[in-house]
Amino acid sequence: MRILIFALIILSLGACSKYDEGSPSFASKKSRLVNDWTMVKLTINGFDVTALKIITGVDIKANNTFTVYGEANGVETSSSSTWVFNGNKTQVLVTNADGSIDSYEIIKLEKDSLKLKIINNNGATVIHEYKSA
Repeated sequence: MRILIFALIILSLGACSKYDEGSPSFASKKSRLVNDWTMVKLTINGFDVTALKIITGVDIKANNTFTVYGEANGVETSSSSTWVFNGNKTQVLVTNADGSIDSYEIIKLEKDSLKLKIINNNGATVIHEYKSA
């Protein structure tokens, strides 16, 4: 009986969520992050800029690459790069074309919902909210 209780405690600790929002999951963080995501809401300093279609979606691959889709002046755009988790998997580190690295804090990571936060170079807080495509 003690072994069963101990096993249940260990399993429940393994499912704890590190993120501010969302439910605990037994699925790996990488398996939840790897997905074709559609933008639900994009805010900059609390202002909703989703309708500008700066970003319309992101396709995150298991080989640590991703492609971001959007629009600029009505023309579809895309940009690809690489990503990794930080050591404790609370941030996604993105390598930019110039070699610089952006750090996105994971607020929510579920199989069908993703929420990230970054403070950009201008000091603006940008929140990305996605749903599974």
